[in-house]
Amino acid sequence: MAITAYKNPRVYAGPPLGAKETVTAVDSQTWKAGQFGYYSTTGKALPCARGQSAVRFQFAEDQDTETSTSTAVITRIQSTVTQFVGYVCAGANDTTAQLTHRGETAGIYVGSNVCIVNVSNDTDAVFNIQGPLWDKEGFKNASTDGPGQVIFTVSAAALVA
Repeated sequence: MAITAYKNPRVYAGPPLGAKETVTAVDSQTWKAGQFGYYSTTGKALPCARGQSAVRFQFAEDQDTETSTSTAVITRIQSTVTQFVGYVCAGANDTTAQLTHRGETAGIYVGSNVCIVNVSNDTDAVFNIQGPLWDKEGFKNASTDGPGQVIFTVSAAALVA
């Protein structure tokens, strides 16, 4: 099944995210709903970038224009057992999701404000891969899909970083 556009990860199973809340964001940032974020050293919300080691929440609304007094609506990730579904890549390249990815750790790749599970980066590992989506939902996903999708959780280290 070919995709038309990458989408940010979505909650798949497990404990829900926290209620929507408004927080102060770092000025001059852009993000898309569902993009993962973290807090700066001054406690302001920032969108995750490639190689990020902290993942604390998902943005709940798009912010496509730069502002001088930014706020963000977020939903906090409250549990390391909440499962997400997201697209998978190997660096900047699309890849399929394999059974061998089950149990691996992975980093984050961000392109056009979309967070993707980077299976070629375990140095900045923030995700724990549970397995390919096609293994659970073979009726609408195939092992040959490229990019594939995986089910993953956010690591405990990333939630406290």
